[in-house]
Amino acid sequence: MEPLFQSLSLLDIVLILLFLFIIFSLPFFLEKKTRSPSQLEFFLMSRRLSLPLFVCTLVATWYGGIFGVTKIIYNQGIFGYLSQGVFWYVSYFLVAFVLLPKVFSYIKISSGTSQVSIYSLSQLVGIRLGTKAEKITAFFNIIDVLPISYILSLGLLLSSFFNLNLFLSMLLGGTFVACYSIRGGFKSIVYTDALQFFLMFLSVFLVVFFSIQQHGSPDKIFFKSLPKSHFHLFGGESFFSVLMWFLLPFSTFVDPNFYQRFLATGSLRRSKQGLLIAIVIWIIFDIFILLGTLYAKSLIPFHDPKSAYLYYAVKLLPNGIRGLFLVGVLALVLSTLDSYLFTSSKLISLHFSPFKKNNSIFFSKCITFALILPCSLFGLYFEGDLKEIWRFLAGFNFICLFLPVSLLIFYEKIMNEKTFIVSSLAPAVVMIFYELFLHKNSFFQVDTFYVGILCSFVVISASILKKNIRQYFFS
Repeated sequence: MEPLFQSLSLLDIVLILLFLFIIFSLPFFLEKKTRSPSQLEFFLMSRRLSLPLFVCTLVATWYGGIFGVTKIIYNQGIFGYLSQGVFWYVSYFLVAFVLLPKVFSYIKISSGTSQVSIYSLSQLVGIRLGTKAEKITAFFNIIDVLPISYILSLGLLLSSFFNLNLFLSMLLGGTFVACYSIRGGFKSIVYTDALQFFLMFLSVFLVVFFSIQQHGSPDKIFFKSLPKSHFHLFGGESFFSVLMWFLLPFSTFVDPNFYQRFLATGSLRRSKQGLLIAIVIWIIFDIFILLGTLYAKSLIPFHDPKSAYLYYAVKLLPNGIRGLFLVGVLALVLSTLDSYLFTSSKLISLHFSPFKKNNSIFFSKCITFALILPCSLFGLYFEGDLKEIWRFLAGFNFICLFLPVSLLIFYEKIMNEKTFIVSSLAPAVVMIFYELFLHKNSFFQVDTFYVGILCSFVVISASILKKNIRQYFFS
């Protein structure tokens, strides 16, 4: 297959280069305006994140895995919208109305009238339970935000364009993002996200608009061309597979990128309003992604699912518009990759730095570059399967932390540091052992995901039961 670069006009190339120049330059400009930022300014914008910027950065950060989403839709139809859209909206509503009020009241209890000392979920846990619980939470959060899938997405994009080796594409793309994401701190991430928010929305809209204009309305195309299985709600997946995809979005309850943005607003009202606005935008955006990918499946049904949406759009759109679309796709990937790089390096520097706390900003910048190579290698290890990466990283963090953190926030009296540590680490050990030694055995066909959940539930239940027995007999 010829590289997509050959399909670009001079105008397309100019638009892409202009975008990359702006994205690369903006953080340098913002850094000059804020010389020698404090730790609070660098990591959380001094808790002054406004509502419009909060919405933009929230929406933009959750779409870097576009090629994973379009691959699922291309292969399984509307199940992709259910698993990557609807299930997530449910978790977002629960975060807005159930989790956020508790978290902000919890912050006030933990630190009096000041939130200055709390930069992350892990620090929140540490204040209530102790240093060991804090570091364990940080460890699992870091696993969750390692930008493996997003470096891979950028690598797939570059390799499709230039026919480059995938590993080299990931290294080059990741290094470019690291160079600008270390400048200006979280403020740079937020302002580049705001620009990328509008570009990514425009790009997916353009694909649907020109598809309808050139090929007709969806009802005329889809029902004639798509397999019937693409209209099955569960896409041929088993009950337990669908249940796993339903549970995974609840990883938002322990997602460090969510807490990063909520803490930066410094306001419950602003966080709740922003999240509800973001849900509406996500719904519209996901519908555009769904329609565009189903057009691709209808018109190029035997293409590589990982790049079908991209290839279809490049061939569909006219000169200039094609460049705008590609700028939007780049914005989709970059906005998530830079956020994940920033958050993961922040967590490492705050919780595992060998230097004093006043050197955490410098150490965070060093870690940003250091993460590129291992994340690229892991991308190769997973053989470019974004679906498996999401399932592993988000699943690991969710299984090990969801129950302990939820109980700490909602039922603090039954959670102590020892219970938290055991209930967090035990599922991780059991899952690793099961995956390495038992899962390949035909007798053990239960998904590792459920083995971890069951272990977490059993350990916490046993801890609560033990505590109640002690209180009953020895109080």
